[in-house]
Amino acid sequence: MNLALQNLAGRLSLQLSVVALVVFVCLSLIGIEAFSIANARSGALEHGAENTRNLVGAIAQHAEDTIRTTDAVLVGLVNRIETDGTGPAALDGLRKVIMSEVDLLPQLKALGALDEHGAAIVTSLPVPVAANYADRDYFIFHQTHTDDAIHIGRPVQSKTKAEWVIPVTRRINHPDGSFAGVVLATVDMSYFQRFYDTFGIGDHGAILVASVEGTLLARRPFEVANIGRSMLQGTIFNQYLPHAPSGFAEMRSVADGVERLTSYRRTEAYPLVVAVALAKDEVLAGWRADAWRHGFGVALLVAALVILGFRLSRQIALRTAMQLEAEAAMAAATTTAAALLESQLRLQSILDHAPVAISLKDREHRYVVLNRQYEEWFGFTQEQLIGHRLSERHPGRELAIQIEAIEDQVLSTGTTQVTEVQEADMGGSPRWFLITKFPVRDRAGAIVGLGTFNIDISARHRAEQALQEAKDVAEEANRAKSDFLASMSHEIRTPMNGIIGFVDLLLDTPLAQEQRYRATLIKDSAKSLLAILNDILDISKIEAGKLELESIPMNVASVVDGALSIVRTEALAKGLSLSSDLPPDLPAWILGDPARLRQILLNLLSNAVKFTKSGGIDIMVSAEWGAAGERQLRFAVTDTGSGIAAERHHLLFQNFSQVDRSITRRFGGTGLGLAISKRLVKAMCGEIGVESELGTGSTFWFTIALRAAQSPALVKDNAKPAPFESARILVADDLLMNQLVVEGLLTVAGHRVTIVDDGAAAVEAVRAQSFDLVLMDMEMPVMDGVTATEAIRRLDSRAGRIPIIALTANAMPSEIARCRAAGMNDHLTKPVDRDLLMAVVAKWSAAFRASRAAS
Repeated sequence: MNLALQNLAGRLSLQLSVVALVVFVCLSLIGIEAFSIANARSGALEHGAENTRNLVGAIAQHAEDTIRTTDAVLVGLVNRIETDGTGPAALDGLRKVIMSEVDLLPQLKALGALDEHGAAIVTSLPVPVAANYADRDYFIFHQTHTDDAIHIGRPVQSKTKAEWVIPVTRRINHPDGSFAGVVLATVDMSYFQRFYDTFGIGDHGAILVASVEGTLLARRPFEVANIGRSMLQGTIFNQYLPHAPSGFAEMRSVADGVERLTSYRRTEAYPLVVAVALAKDEVLAGWRADAWRHGFGVALLVAALVILGFRLSRQIALRTAMQLEAEAAMAAATTTAAALLESQLRLQSILDHAPVAISLKDREHRYVVLNRQYEEWFGFTQEQLIGHRLSERHPGRELAIQIEAIEDQVLSTGTTQVTEVQEADMGGSPRWFLITKFPVRDRAGAIVGLGTFNIDISARHRAEQALQEAKDVAEEANRAKSDFLASMSHEIRTPMNGIIGFVDLLLDTPLAQEQRYRATLIKDSAKSLLAILNDILDISKIEAGKLELESIPMNVASVVDGALSIVRTEALAKGLSLSSDLPPDLPAWILGDPARLRQILLNLLSNAVKFTKSGGIDIMVSAEWGAAGERQLRFAVTDTGSGIAAERHHLLFQNFSQVDRSITRRFGGTGLGLAISKRLVKAMCGEIGVESELGTGSTFWFTIALRAAQSPALVKDNAKPAPFESARILVADDLLMNQLVVEGLLTVAGHRVTIVDDGAAAVEAVRAQSFDLVLMDMEMPVMDGVTATEAIRRLDSRAGRIPIIALTANAMPSEIARCRAAGMNDHLTKPVDRDLLMAVVAKWSAAFRASRAAS
């Protein structure tokens, strides 16, 4: 009886174990498939989003190219009419030109010119006698706007052929600047439609081009009702464009309820906005079909597992009942053994068809069960592993030791452990597995072993590696761009040295008033170009991560006053007032980089003077507490200029960006000043921003960390300045232009100059003759400046101590450090500043003569 009860308990325990295992396997299969389907859906959406971004780039490029070629024709026509007039001969020649342009450019339907009354004076199409265009929006626009900017108008039906066209126009002026008419190009709307029809965007996708004022210019699918419709209240113009000029979003249309993946972009060259939208359901159509197919397959497999598990459990229950009713213990035991064997075979069949590698071990880490997937993935048979430990098959191998350590943790704590491991010895490339180890318990809850699921995640790791490699390539490309900009800035400084130097020498000679005026203009233009080069060098150093900031005691009041003094002359010339407001409790000295702080203030003050016609400019400094609890200084530059529209604020701090493209024509500049200021403020652990509305002036503000510092020691020098003494100077430079500039500046100042072409000749000259100073170029043939300096420092005590000044176009801090390390005493940057050159020559030549006299 006791034996029967024990057999019954064993059968019930086996039945529960089989049910639990079947449920666990089914849930694992469902979870794995659900995870795979979710990942596939994310991938499909990301692919759809990438398609919209690529398409919007192509559409934007096509729109810009179309308008650019059309605008080039219009500019040519304006110049021809304003130069040649509208006489019969001029109009005859103009008619031939426009007919040729219309034949050459497929996007053009017609070209023509209208006089100040709206009548056509020349056109590529036959014009009815009564045709007049003075009622057109573009004609009215140019009558009321005196600038010569391009205008892209609302689509219209041409009066000659009733075709839909987009008018692109420019203003014609009389010699006195008054309105003389309009040149007009009509761009064929079907030209855009034909291009958009080449893209597969599905039944519910959309492509559109609109003006920045929100007027719809072209759209696929084409509907007459949409032509010229205002989109200002739409999601893109109302919610997204005010914050970013390009982007991506998922949007649900209020018109048809369709949810779409949408990418948009505002073009840089012309006032256009393009957008591409793909229906989310169409993007997910392929994924949905695959999901149904995979889901159906998994459902069938789960159903089969459930049926087999149910049948197996039922058979165990029937066998148990038969055993209780059997009179013959031997017959009952035989029947039960056969049923158990059959159940084990069926369970093994289920395990063998699972898409993951499964194994069971006892508490001694010996294999009890493993499925066919395990054998195929890891190259073992059941005969090789059943009853053995993994460490026995791989003695001393680190991976086997690691896995058994994890298993010990599962057996001791009773918790499931999940980890990723790399398996490298499988006869091919290394593979990654997600390993889940869980405890197996008996009916009393005691842990009798552990189970393992192995999922191959190699594909995911390869994708992550590919993503990292792509990121590395992108970062390397950005570094190459920054290095190129820095190199080009360096190379251009050499001819700039010649231009500025020779103009300085020319201004020292007797010149007629007109000659001196023109020479001065050349020098001012060269300095403006040098300022642009310095901006480019600054931005390239920042992007290359090579910008270094000083942390020295500086007087804020002195820096502010110095910046104001630089712009004061220009401000007073325009009748503007300048003022500053500093708090009485401002520390006298703080730690920072005074040169970079002055650069930021000068950028903001120069812009304020440039764009303010009347009124004044005020700079206010205040101390406040930052968001993170640190003390900081806040600088605010306020002007009474025309102000900036809120939707243009995001353009202010971008590289090469202007809020209005006409600014470059009126005032010049690269659009880098505010971008560099933003980078410098960020490097100083601060923030920068603007508060402005159109017509109310502007306030540009920024913050920097406030760290008080002690006053630097003041050096009192009561000695009178030494009288001028002519110095013997050796100049080493391989370019004739640089030789002539430096020699001319020094000779005019009364110094005696010797010229050599390379570093080796400089070493020989110092060895053979007596000099007070050496001006050494860095890059020379035969021997460069660093090598020559090191050779001179190895000469005898007198020649080896001669002052050597680096003369180079490279202004990077690393280059200055390299000069110092080689033994040079000072550093001058090309283009050479005459006053700085004379000060350095006087300082070091006098010091060398004094030391030579003392010895």
